[in-house]
Amino acid sequence: MLDSESAQHYRKASLIRRLSSSLRSGNRHGLNNTPSTLQTDVTGDSSNVLLVSAFFPSPTSKHTQAEYNKSLSQFLSRITTDVYIFTTLDFEAQIKEIRGDLPIWIDTTFQSPLEIPPLAEFQDQYHNMRKNHGSVPTGSPHVYAMRTAKVYFLKQGLYELQGQSFPADKKYKYAFWIDFDSFPVGHTFKNWPDPFRVEKVWNDGSQLTGLAEENLIFIPLKGLPNLSMAMWWEDMGPIDNQFSQSTCFGGMTNAIDWLYEAYFAYHNHWLQRGKFVGKDESVFNAIIMLHPSRILGLWLFDPIASKALAILSSLQFSSYSPQEPPPKEMLSTPLGECHDHNMYHIFFFGGDKERNEMTLSWLNRWRWMWPWEWIRQVSIKKEPCSLTQVLPMQPTLSNRAFNGNWLPPSSNIYPEEQ
Repeated sequence: MLDSESAQHYRKASLIRRLSSSLRSGNRHGLNNTPSTLQTDVTGDSSNVLLVSAFFPSPTSKHTQAEYNKSLSQFLSRITTDVYIFTTLDFEAQIKEIRGDLPIWIDTTFQSPLEIPPLAEFQDQYHNMRKNHGSVPTGSPHVYAMRTAKVYFLKQGLYELQGQSFPADKKYKYAFWIDFDSFPVGHTFKNWPDPFRVEKVWNDGSQLTGLAEENLIFIPLKGLPNLSMAMWWEDMGPIDNQFSQSTCFGGMTNAIDWLYEAYFAYHNHWLQRGKFVGKDESVFNAIIMLHPSRILGLWLFDPIASKALAILSSLQFSSYSPQEPPPKEMLSTPLGECHDHNMYHIFFFGGDKERNEMTLSWLNRWRWMWPWEWIRQVSIKKEPCSLTQVLPMQPTLSNRAFNGNWLPPSSNIYPEEQ
């Protein structure tokens, strides 16, 4: 948790601009200490969801400002949900212009992600990280710090708006980190994430895990860990597997507090012991392995998801194996034509109307991009992108990744009872 001295410093130092005087009043629902039951008529309030992001272009980036503006526009000029964004003084006016009259808070406290308080004592380690770990992917201190700062920014942005000093009327039930370039060009989403979808996902997650909704963290997945990871334990450090995805994650306030404490407990411990911590997904992988009961995963390529099996059955794949994805020439994913595989969480949390519009756009765009496929319509059936269910990570790892007998390794760095 942030100490009182740090909290006071942030209140004084933050240069936050409230750009809309017509924000909807907040409504923070009561949080239960017992698991909720699945409801079919869940209600949602879009004013109780906060999106947190950041824009700190790397000094070595090859992207042009026009390219950045295009990505920022897909997010800030289209999404109507409350946004809290960290950036530098140089980009404040630009972000304000792109956002227009939509609700946003711009925090220019930091001129670089390396300046965040959790990294204050690790400046030398971050500047020497690439040199000390020659086998890691290319990167820079700025890039490594930006990855690490996501968890801090999520907690700090929510903290600023939940504090008594400013603004007193805003209370959020959910907050999500979202990369500024997460939204595909031409997307149809506005009221994202749809509050009804968010409520349903957390209701489902509580039933699937047996935990109260307030204890659950959502993290998308790229896949399941390699079978060899069944022998991993925390002294081995971060897990560099294609497993978690850090473009979007979040939950309720209590879960975000827990994630912040856990992330930096492991980050600091491993960094002090010479481990490479400049890739947030590697740290997330380890957290999922150590605390799977708290995690709700989302896997687009889950080959045994009920909707995937229904699609594949309709296409009569005689050689289909539930352990393997379908042939790429038949479907873009097991759930249909879902465009960019790294952005399925955008579709997943969209409202019904906006998802349907996006689905039609993707199907039509696919046909326009590949007109020579029209002559093969008899043999190739394209399915619209479909919803699936979140995965409770404890049984998913035990029963599917590690063949049934696996239990999460104990943690001495951040024991579960915390």
